[in-house]
Amino acid sequence: MIRLRKKKSKKKSMPFEKSSLTPGALLLLLLPLLLLTSCARPPWTALIDEQQKGAVEQTFLEFSESQDRCRKSWDAEVDVSWNSTVRNYAFSAYYRVMGPSYLKLIVSNPLGQPLKAIATNGTTYQAVDAVERSIVSGSLHSWALSHDLPLNLVNGSWLDWLEGRSSATIEQIREIRHDSQERGAWLSIVGIESNEIEEYILLDWETKRIVERILADDRQGSFATLEYRRWEEIDRCFYPILLSISGLPLGGQLELRFSDIRQTDFAPADFNLDFPQGFSRTWLP
Repeated sequence: MIRLRKKKSKKKSMPFEKSSLTPGALLLLLLPLLLLTSCARPPWTALIDEQQKGAVEQTFLEFSESQDRCRKSWDAEVDVSWNSTVRNYAFSAYYRVMGPSYLKLIVSNPLGQPLKAIATNGTTYQAVDAVERSIVSGSLHSWALSHDLPLNLVNGSWLDWLEGRSSATIEQIREIRHDSQERGAWLSIVGIESNEIEEYILLDWETKRIVERILADDRQGSFATLEYRRWEEIDRCFYPILLSISGLPLGGQLELRFSDIRQTDFAPADFNLDFPQGFSRTWLP
């Protein structure tokens, strides 16, 4: 065996139509300036040999199969903190997710009254601000273009990113390299249609879990590094409960701490937002 050592007013609801696209999701909605260029040295080294390659691919297959026994929807409480050279802030929220592309986030005050709510089906998004008494909805694709953000941020697999999973097949692995810190093996993952590298995954050989991933943009640079720093097993499924996202503008780093995770069966209607009467409404195409 090869060992790679690891170091109540009246409200209306607007339903989403079902979408097969992957979610534009949390960071796109929380960080309107998510764009970066990275000059750091890659954390991988030489290509592994053919014998090791077969072993790593088998481990990746076992990792992929282990995801099938887990539900595609769950909810949790999340503590979000953002630190940068110019601004720091933190808040807590209720978080709900369902494959392939649904996400909902609700921020409430200490009395449990919703202040802000955001939801997406992977194609469009809705945002309600109770403080500003406003409702904004629109296309994630157009939003990304108008803010000069990588389209991979919209088209990428956000459920995979937030849950520490991978929807890639063996055929999408272009190459496998050693990790410079001997934590596992780095897999370069290409898109199904583009054949361009979309992300780099560091797979832990022993635990069969993803340790880190680097997301590539449509310019073949990188725009974020995700580190899965702590996991929790729930009903034979592992969920990341501490996720750190770095490489963001102005030296920014986002940290997500999940708690009270529940595997729950949701439907698309569970991701609708209530639209209070009297709020201003804006559609951004």
